[in-house]
Amino acid sequence: MKENAIRVLAISGTPRKGGNSEILLEAALEPFAEEKWDMTKFFLSEKTVEMCIGCETCIETEKCFIDDDMSELYQELERCDAIIISSPSY
Repeated sequence: MKENAIRVLAISGTPRKGGNSEILLEAALEPFAEEKWDMTKFFLSEKTVEMCIGCETCIETEKCFIDDDMSELYQELERCDAIIISSPSY
């Protein structure tokens, strides 16, 4: 990793591991890898992210009560400088 490198967060929005969205995301990250930038990959196919139920607990406590992998993504979103998202289109 380069010192003071841009932190890139890559999010694959497909639930299908190894699918086209993940392949295209990896291709999009190649220039950043060549420059040795700090990259974090978040693959939904490997994570558990529950749906928001609209309870608004997060408004009062600044934290979601659902215990899933979304908390990991929130941390990465706070520290990244750039985001690349790939998602299937149906």
